[in-house]
Amino acid sequence: MVLGSQIITALSLAGTTLDALGGLYLTYDLLGFRYGPLRTLTSLVTSGVLCGACFWPLLGLWFGVAGAAALGPLLVFEYVRHAKHGTESRGAALAFQAIRAVVLGIAGWLTIDMRFGVAFGLASALALVALYWLHFSPADTYRSSRSPQLGARIIASAAARSARFYIWLMETQPCEWTYRYVTFICPKLNLNSVLLASDGKELYHDTLYHFGIALADKGAVVNAYHRAGEAGWRIEKPPRAMWTGRPLHRLWLKDPDGNLIEIYARLTAEELTPASG
Repeated sequence: MVLGSQIITALSLAGTTLDALGGLYLTYDLLGFRYGPLRTLTSLVTSGVLCGACFWPLLGLWFGVAGAAALGPLLVFEYVRHAKHGTESRGAALAFQAIRAVVLGIAGWLTIDMRFGVAFGLASALALVALYWLHFSPADTYRSSRSPQLGARIIASAAARSARFYIWLMETQPCEWTYRYVTFICPKLNLNSVLLASDGKELYHDTLYHFGIALADKGAVVNAYHRAGEAGWRIEKPPRAMWTGRPLHRLWLKDPDGNLIEIYARLTAEELTPASG
């Protein structure tokens, strides 16, 4: 069996692409945070490859190129932009739809002819605008699936020292770390927090009582207590049952700047029932 030069070239290109994609995934697995530039790059490349692989067999080479080079990455870029800046303006949303229509028109032009490309691009623009008005745009999909998130800003006398404590506490790595601030995004807590350097100013704690983190059960609180001791963090009060409106098992820690951290779990009915002798 003899393979043509075009088939050999296509196989070589596919192999090189898969090698590059595998290297990108390996880099992300070793170095990438859950949020950050490497995550965005990985999403852009993955979306482009998937769109290209779907469009090429169904619609032809040029639609595959359009999907890989523009449509897939554009979708990821729109999600990332919406995550950073919130609700996008009508003009920005229509601009994204116009770019998609132009890309589809060019793909149609290269696949068949200019006349078809212009007609297909205009029809795509009308369809995409209609979907936008019907709230089927990526921004609307992102908005409906996004859960509320709590934001916290903490002033620290030494950002690096406090960062090590909150890495341990939230069990996540910072998504951004500079000499002035450290940013954490913790999806399991729906928390977005920033440690800010105090610039040598005196810190006061009379306006902040504590931060609270709820765990699954009493055993998790006790486990956190042992882990805090092993890590050398300051334990303000060891775990114990307390009733302040509801029965909780509570552990109190202090971060390096003296902020109180409450780690707690709601006690179950079985745990509240005294063991029979």
